[in-house]
Amino acid sequence: MTVQKDRQPIPIDPIEEMDPAVETALGKPPGRGSIYERMRRAKEMTPAQRRKAQRDKERNRVMLDLPPDLDDLLEMLSQEERVSKSQFASYLLLLGLSAFEKNNNFNWLKTPTRSMRFEFNVNLPAIPDVYLTRLNEFRKNKG
Repeated sequence: MTVQKDRQPIPIDPIEEMDPAVETALGKPPGRGSIYERMRRAKEMTPAQRRKAQRDKERNRVMLDLPPDLDDLLEMLSQEERVSKSQFASYLLLLGLSAFEKNNNFNWLKTPTRSMRFEFNVNLPAIPDVYLTRLNEFRKNKG
């Protein structure tokens, strides 16, 4: 029996679209979603980095849309008090909840909206003039 040396391998076209389950099992693409990539990154971490990653994973992050004046005012006041912006916002939110509990009628601030998601918009009261002047000074110094 002789072996034919002129045999050509059968050309196999690469699979353009792979099943997502197979892709995940194979670890392709080697990006953030790959389980093997995540395991590799975890092995490369120091114990301190692992603890930090665990703390970050357990954190409750919230994103809010605030008017620019309110955001800058929050930054200014938290810097004056030398606390984090997040902690100061939490404190002010708890103060607001205490006031809301005592007088839970803020219907005078609400107006109907055309949004499909919400029934009302809240018309925020104006920022007191004392804070506006301090805020303008803060912005000048900030740059």
